[in-house]
Amino acid sequence: MLTTHGMTGDEMGCQNQAPHDPRRRESHLAGEGEKLGCALGGLLLYVSYARADFARVGHVVDAIRHELLKRSLPIELWMDVNELKPGERWDQSISEALKASIGLLAFVSRSSLKSEWATFEYKAIAALRDRLLIPVILEDPGPDLPAALAMQQWVDLSGLHTNEQRDLQRSQPMKTRRNNLLS
Repeated sequence: MLTTHGMTGDEMGCQNQAPHDPRRRESHLAGEGEKLGCALGGLLLYVSYARADFARVGHVVDAIRHELLKRSLPIELWMDVNELKPGERWDQSISEALKASIGLLAFVSRSSLKSEWATFEYKAIAALRDRLLIPVILEDPGPDLPAALAMQQWVDLSGLHTNEQRDLQRSQPMKTRRNNLLS
């Protein structure tokens, strides 16, 4: 039996999933034509980001990958820099990965909101109502956060809300803060 990261497909939880699930990754061994399916990584979660945010996004994606492996979850993160090969039609590969994914981690920044491809990616997933759409806020998007992202519960890595609350508390007189706590 083929294994990935020391785990068999059964250990990754793939035995209970339909073999024809379109979101299941199908791959071929070079030269052998053998389908690996679940043993290669299981379900795909697409990572959408702006190239300008790559350094910040890369650290978060690495941490998520580590947690997925640690917890033996059969989810593989699909990120263009790791998956696209030289000579490949990247527009087709991206479209196929989006269709095959269980959802999208949308890293949101001012740069990603200006990116045609990041916009295409979150809109494509939002149109498929059976997929996850998880916005990860890297910086305050201001009033420009699209409805498709604003309607989803998001992860806030901007630190903005924490800092705003702290600054607001520091600027209020102690009596006002105390009254707010008692009310």
